[in-house]
Amino acid sequence: MSMDIGLDTNWSERLFLGKLLQILKKPNRQSTREWAENNRFLTSDVSSRPGKMNCMETPWMLYVMECLDNPEIQVIVGKKSAQIAWTETINNWIGRTIDLDPRNIMIAFPRAASAQKFYKEKLVPYITHTPVLKQRIGSLAKVSHKHIPYDGGFLILANAGTAEDGKSSVIPYVIVEEPDGVKKDVNNQGDGMAILKQRMKSFVDSKLVYAGTPTDKDFSQVDLAYEQSNKMVYLVPCHLCDNFHALDFDNLKCDEFQGRRIDEFYGIYNPETAYYECPHCRGIWNNEEKNANVKRAINYNHLGWSITNPSVDDIYGFAFNELLSSFEASSLVNLAKQKLKAIKAYDNGHEGLMKSFTNNSKGEAYVPLNAGQIGRAHV
Repeated sequence: MSMDIGLDTNWSERLFLGKLLQILKKPNRQSTREWAENNRFLTSDVSSRPGKMNCMETPWMLYVMECLDNPEIQVIVGKKSAQIAWTETINNWIGRTIDLDPRNIMIAFPRAASAQKFYKEKLVPYITHTPVLKQRIGSLAKVSHKHIPYDGGFLILANAGTAEDGKSSVIPYVIVEEPDGVKKDVNNQGDGMAILKQRMKSFVDSKLVYAGTPTDKDFSQVDLAYEQSNKMVYLVPCHLCDNFHALDFDNLKCDEFQGRRIDEFYGIYNPETAYYECPHCRGIWNNEEKNANVKRAINYNHLGWSITNPSVDDIYGFAFNELLSSFEASSLVNLAKQKLKAIKAYDNGHEGLMKSFTNNSKGEAYVPLNAGQIGRAHV
């Protein structure tokens, strides 16, 4: 009898000490970038460049990942265009958190359909093809797409359009996708963003990640949030003169069609001749040179990013446009086609393409152009 009691006591002590050591164990210092490059394999379901993740494919995201890893940075704003890998960057941080430093996480969407689409098209392939996450989470068939548990926490995909989802839990990490679509008044219970922020207030190390494509000027929440941040821009060096500037669509130019031709979609300019012009030396960059210069930027400032509003030190704001992207869909030729089509349509009285181009490619809030601005955009 006494021997049995002794064995049980020793086992209990070892179990207690084991749990105590687990609590006191230093957190894994592996960064989000290191975790992603060690664990992620991108499939054709989510990337035009399938294979083992290489974060240098999107160098403008390296500092974003450092800010996500920094517990002293509690608010991050992304004013973003298409094709800049924001979602996959956030997925890297979520995956690292679930695997190495589990916490409760909420991703809030403006509509339930958006949450379902993200779950089906992004989250399921991600977890399925990332063994460490599949091991942590187990079978997705056994859980609701709204609430995904794992040891140490859970991931909620919430509809920010309902007060119930926003108030459901106390959560340290809140990610808001497309905040311009979040209602100003949710079920007569207040601003949707304010409701989400309430979930975080009891945590000293909380983090709000607030990103989306801006919509109309003066009505865009993400544009306003960026204006209230430290307003960082990604400064790219010219390989010809070594001066820096933020890439701008005013510098995306084309030669005229030969024979004074006027194209039905593009007007007098031939998008196949697209090039980028350095605003300092007027040197010409081709697509490959533009991409190489974007990568060179990480050797300067904060991995390429420069603060333009140093009076703010508690909100980190990033502004992205599609000229940063090295993906084929964002080549200079393809972007020139989008730009020229938008200008041509606007000249003919159709505003939709210009608005879409401004929001989704330039990553800017839309303001209707006047005739003088239209003319400058052609050059």
